Amino acid sequence: MSPGPIRRIKPEEVGNFGIGDGNTLYWKDELVHTSATLKFSRTQTVLAIVVSIFTVLACVATVVQAWVSLETYLHASPASIAQPANSSVRVNPAPPANAR
Repeated sequence: MSPGPIRRIKPEEVGNFGIGDGNTLYWKDELVHTSATLKFSRTQTVLAIVVSIFTVLACVATVVQAWVSLETYLHASPASIAQPANSSVRVNPAPPANAR
């Protein structure tokens, strides 16, 4: 919780920020104490691991699908590749209506 009302930094105040040795943050030559500690509960940790595993599986599945599609395309006969709808070339033309 904040100690009181918070106001936005004005554009002309941005120059009051500074970075010291070791990437420490300063405001008007005074050290700003920052904390980068992030703690997860046990449930959050388990859920983060599960989501990470499924994300990796989805990535692997996408790569495999792309590889199979590429292999299929490279080894397909020209007749099996779909033709554009307005193409005059027909892969399997329909037989004439009076043919038996």
